[in-house]
Amino acid sequence: MSELNTYKIEHKILTLARCAVREKKNEPASFEVDGVKFFHWDFNYQDAETGDAWIATSTITAANFLDAINELTKKLSKLIPRIAFISQSYTEYIFEPFLIYKI
Repeated sequence: MSELNTYKIEHKILTLARCAVREKKNEPASFEVDGVKFFHWDFNYQDAETGDAWIATSTITAANFLDAINELTKKLSKLIPRIAFISQSYTEYIFEPFLIYKI
């Protein structure tokens, strides 16, 4: 049996949606669904959301990095169409870059 590792993954989401939800006063606007936290790619308190992208981040335990990214992709394939439908805006993630590193 192989040893499981913990990976942190950050995946860029290209979108026109502006879903700024601020749960805590001193933290950037974000929301979390099914263990995936979404926040704007470029956000500041003066201009709010700038740019047309989000970051989806998640920590996943898996045997290797391929299993970890596949697990996140499974989650995103369910979440992204729903977010696009609710926000009524263009949303794409498949051809966007991601960063994955072992904790």
